[in-house]
Amino acid sequence: MYTRSIYTLTVLCLIAMILTPASSGEDETRTYEFDLSPGGTIKFDLDSGGSVNIHGSNRSDAEVSYLQRGSGHKHDVEILQERDGLRITSDMDRHEGRSRELVFDINLPRKFNISFESMGGSLMIVDLEGKFEGTTMGGGLTLKNVNGTVHLETMGGHIEVFDADLDGSISTMGGAVFIKDVVGDLDAGSMGGIVRYENVRGRDGKLRAPGGTPSGDIGQKTVTISTMGGSIVVDDAPVGALVNTMGGDILVKSAAGFVNAHTMGGNIDIRVDDGWVDALTMAGDVSVQIEEGLGDGEKGVKLTSMSGDIELTIPYGLSMDLDLTLAYTRNSSQDFKIISDFDVETEHSKHWDYTNGTPRKRIYGTGKVGDGRYPIVIETINGNIILKKTK
Repeated sequence: MYTRSIYTLTVLCLIAMILTPASSGEDETRTYEFDLSPGGTIKFDLDSGGSVNIHGSNRSDAEVSYLQRGSGHKHDVEILQERDGLRITSDMDRHEGRSRELVFDINLPRKFNISFESMGGSLMIVDLEGKFEGTTMGGGLTLKNVNGTVHLETMGGHIEVFDADLDGSISTMGGAVFIKDVVGDLDAGSMGGIVRYENVRGRDGKLRAPGGTPSGDIGQKTVTISTMGGSIVVDDAPVGALVNTMGGDILVKSAAGFVNAHTMGGNIDIRVDDGWVDALTMAGDVSVQIEEGLGDGEKGVKLTSMSGDIELTIPYGLSMDLDLTLAYTRNSSQDFKIISDFDVETEHSKHWDYTNGTPRKRIYGTGKVGDGRYPIVIETINGNIILKKTK
């Protein structure tokens, strides 16, 4: 059994890995091979930053190549073979001026673990099974056809995970997240970008939406988007949309099946061919247009705004049970109305209600079309309710 010192001495003597700074403008590529057993770990400690691309295959050795590209000072790169794998480090050249771009391309046995720490740069892992963990201060994270556990974070960059069997977490402080065709208890999030899942299933077999929560409404092709802040635009959702933002407008241009849309502050605008709708905003207007019907089920339409107008356009002959509530506060203009193309009976409360703090009165609207199969529930505060029939 070799000791770590023997491994280190052998590797350093063979390939003289410590590079001296220079200012050459020529691209420089170096490639090295190592005998490695599956199940080991490759550790990155890139103080200078650098992008890393890793591919697994049915091989029993490792090939490490790196490229220093462009003009500027070189990085000091060191590759050490250890008992359990490899350690790769890079230091920033302390000379003044611009440093060159550093890119690693690495081929490993299919079963291998990754420990990644970088001051900046992307990480891509393809066709690998193992544990993947670490942090980059800026750069994208891409995982394709991987199995195992993950705990990865980028301070700023996109995340993509495709065709994977993974448990754990992956996150970005700012960037879009797209997770597709994944099985496992994987939580993916972004503090400043859109998170989208497509055909993501937990260990229990149930489809999952962003935030790791299962949902009985979604299908494999349902558009599922969540963001901590910012607007959401969906061009087409032929099998439904589940969208949520902590602050921003929501626009769904075309959908079928259903739309479930929630925002903590912003306007909502939805067009549905045939399907139910649940839309809520804490502050903003809501506009929903139903072209054909409300789907096969009986969920109907539920629209809520804590402050704003709500407008619903719906086919005239559709069987509906209307339940409308318009509240207005004492300090508002108090001239809000229920305006409807359908027959609606209205009732005005006579006394101010202090239950919710700010005194308010309410206008209630009820009505039935046909046998009242679909419930239409609309609630707003300090806004109009407008019901229109489809032209």
